[in-house]
Amino acid sequence: MKFAIYSVISQLEGLPLAIKLQEEGYDCVVFLMEEKLADPEAKPDRSKHAEMTRPLYAYVGNGLVTKSKAPRKPVGNTLKDRLIVFDFNYGVCYANVLRDLGYEGLMPEEWAYRLERQRNLATEFVRERYRTLCLPEEQSCPPNSADKIRAYLDKSKDVWCIKPDSEDLTVFVPNTRAETWRMEQDRYLKENAKDLNKVSIQLQRRVQGYEVDVETWYRNGYPILANVDLENKNMFAGDLPPQTGCAGDLVFTIPIDSQLRRICNAPFDKFAQAAKFTGVMDANVIFEKETHRPYFLEFCSGRFGYNALFTFLDKLQGNIGKFLTLAITGEPAVVIPPSVGASVRIFDTSHYENLLRQPTKFRTMTTKDLKPVWLWDCFKIGDTIKIAGANANTCVVTASANTAGDALKEVKQRALGVSFEGSYFRYDIDSRDGNWSILNRSDYLRTRGFL
Repeated sequence: MKFAIYSVISQLEGLPLAIKLQEEGYDCVVFLMEEKLADPEAKPDRSKHAEMTRPLYAYVGNGLVTKSKAPRKPVGNTLKDRLIVFDFNYGVCYANVLRDLGYEGLMPEEWAYRLERQRNLATEFVRERYRTLCLPEEQSCPPNSADKIRAYLDKSKDVWCIKPDSEDLTVFVPNTRAETWRMEQDRYLKENAKDLNKVSIQLQRRVQGYEVDVETWYRNGYPILANVDLENKNMFAGDLPPQTGCAGDLVFTIPIDSQLRRICNAPFDKFAQAAKFTGVMDANVIFEKETHRPYFLEFCSGRFGYNALFTFLDKLQGNIGKFLTLAITGEPAVVIPPSVGASVRIFDTSHYENLLRQPTKFRTMTTKDLKPVWLWDCFKIGDTIKIAGANANTCVVTASANTAGDALKEVKQRALGVSFEGSYFRYDIDSRDGNWSILNRSDYLRTRGFL
């Protein structure tokens, strides 16, 4: 079997997957879509830092995978015998052409693209279909509301997340463990006032509790697999910002008929069946500490969750290609081990030190064992792994074990074996400090009978 990974040059989130498929002996090519076509609503980053790093993306993946420009309409044998995998939920215009031509794969849908980007739409979707989930109190604010929001938050006794209806603005999640969180909130509103006034904004009461992400894999509309992902989203020890998406994860595979999936994902089953959906759908939920009520936070709809994907695939022990083939075509059968997966992302700290300069040389990565390392912002010259320096996400390290504690212990040891100038990972990934601890969250789920 052959594979084709569709991505864009400024993200390349599917690159680690493409590398692992090649390591298993599969023919895999990475097709790069035109960014304006793939993600028409994204605005270009014109910051000085982006200008400095943009040329470096041309190096990412070189010597590791075959990269090619994605054709708008494949001709001849371009995609013959290849299964298609899009690494995100953009690129709908490319996916629609491929579907019309009869190609099979994990491809984005327009509804998935909208549900992740339009938070009001996601809220209404949950309100209509997810009777099992509560919705945090919300307030919708029209454009030109930045000053009014600041005044309201100054008086409110509750803690609120600020969610702009834009992919180009970060969501502000107050870190109430830090005494300066109100100052950080005020700084966020002031520094982003111009851009915040251009979009609508949702204020969402921050529910205090245990955050969980539950995802279901669907094939042709029917659920075939469910995973629980517990992630630390903040980059620094003590769970301090900035948010990175995933700094470290624990992944558990749960039964399709489990109570946790019934709460978080099963309400989507009818929609998936009607749409004949093949792909991944999740729900990010927080169980309130006092009431144990499950509150909906967000969808990362119709796409992989990173690092959750790499963490789950580590459990398969070299059967990544077989599993993707199963997820797309229905065969061959793949046994999912009952082990727990763990991961940490290794960051390039130069992107967080305001070093607005192009590196004078490409740094070298050394590893004790490359097998558990999912290379991302990297390229290869001969047998040497180099850091491209295009983005902060250098690589992900994974491990699996019989228990969550053992998996985290092993992944930390493996991460210590990866070295390059400026490297950093969450060394407190196995901490027991508070609700943010992924070990504490796994214990909570076990006490509730969810794991």
